[in-house]
Amino acid sequence: MYRVEEKTFAGLFALTFLLGVFLITGMLVLRWLYTGEPQIMDYVKTFWAIIGPLLGAILTYYFKS
Repeated sequence: MYRVEEKTFAGLFALTFLLGVFLITGMLVLRWLYTGEPQIMDYVKTFWAIIGPLLGAILTYYFKS
């Protein structure tokens, strides 16, 4: 049976997570560009304030060893 290393799993998770974060941010920014609603940028800032530390923890764990 194939065994996945912990660091490999953490790296794949971080890449998938980062891709999802950039997709959500991109969708919000495109919506802001087309509609001009100023409060959408507040959503982006709040989203990154929540996701940033979590992403930092995942990447720190990955590059730790």
